[in-house]
Amino acid sequence: MSKCSHDHHKDHSHSDQSDHTGHSPIHAHNAITTAFKISILLNIIFVAIEIFYGYVAHSMSLIADAFHNLSDVLSLAIALVGFFFMKRANGKKISAGISIFNALLLVFTLIFLVYESVLRLFQPTAAGDINNNTVMLVAFIGIMINFSSATLFKTHQHDDLNAQGAYLHLMADAAISLGVVISAFIIKYTGFIQLDALVSISISLIILYSTIPLLRKSIKEYKACT
Repeated sequence: MSKCSHDHHKDHSHSDQSDHTGHSPIHAHNAITTAFKISILLNIIFVAIEIFYGYVAHSMSLIADAFHNLSDVLSLAIALVGFFFMKRANGKKISAGISIFNALLLVFTLIFLVYESVLRLFQPTAAGDINNNTVMLVAFIGIMINFSSATLFKTHQHDDLNAQGAYLHLMADAAISLGVVISAFIIKYTGFIQLDALVSISISLIILYSTIPLLRKSIKEYKACT
């Protein structure tokens, strides 16, 4: 019997004890499921807002961030499916596999963002073509939405890999939106358009660094289930 299977049965053996302590696995499962659903809905709405106002404000950074958030909606949906698989006999292995895919998706998204930012660094648009006030407002909304969504997963991130992945995704988006707000403010008053690309590269590298431990942990759990 694999370590994963042993852990699965052990979780059942302590289910009654968890009920008595007020931390029912069923309650935790429902809480995480609700967090996923709310986060997916909020981010779908925000993606539509970013695309619309990115076009209106002539801001490629908002449009690019919209597609980044769209990839996160996909990863949240994948993580939600993986969380449902946790209830099955071989659920931990499936969930760990989906968590690996989730982490890799974020890694490749960040690499793409760095690539696009480097291109924009050497081929900047005119600062006057961007409506920085609109960019700052929409990005600030993004901070509120992503940070609020992340807090839904905060208490569960140490108990479930997919919840941890979702927490990192949403905090990453909040950080990116903060970078967009700061850079748009400085660009508005200095005209230093290259700052947008520099901030985007810096944030992407920081997030990439924090994602590697999650990927390693997911791979380790997947191997333990084989």
